[in-house]
Amino acid sequence: LPEARAEFEKCVAGFQPGTPEQAKALVQLARACARLGDRAQVRQCLEEALRIDGRTPVFGEQEQREIQQLLADAGAGAGA
Repeated sequence: LPEARAEFEKCVAGFQPGTPEQAKALVQLARACARLGDRAQVRQCLEEALRIDGRTPVFGEQEQREIQQLLADAGAGAGA
């Protein structure tokens, strides 16, 4: 998993900031961080992905639910 995290970090850095591609890479990175127990990084990645999604819709309902669940599991549920 640390290798996967490093690869997703490269992907995030490789995309132009604020793009749908970066938002999707941020969610992938958040998933890897969640498995590694890095709750702060999960929150940071998902909050940025949601900011991008707020400007340019990227995620469907299922992805939105998964993001909200990951945030809740990381201790930053809706309203936090």
